[in-house]
Amino acid sequence: MRFIDSNILAYAFYENENREKCQNFIKEGGIINTVNLIESFNLRQIKNMLGNQ
Repeated sequence: MRFIDSNILAYAFYENENREKCQNFIKEGGIINTVNLIESFNLRQIKNMLGNQ
């Protein structure tokens, strides 16, 4: 079973060059933990804040 890192989760849900590849990786299945969900949400928030400057 593959472990899905928080970067893959974050990149799968906002516009970037790896979005489709990350979504396909998630579709293939794997495991995550709760910390990954929190971290990926924070990565996305940081990306949004930096993009709005």
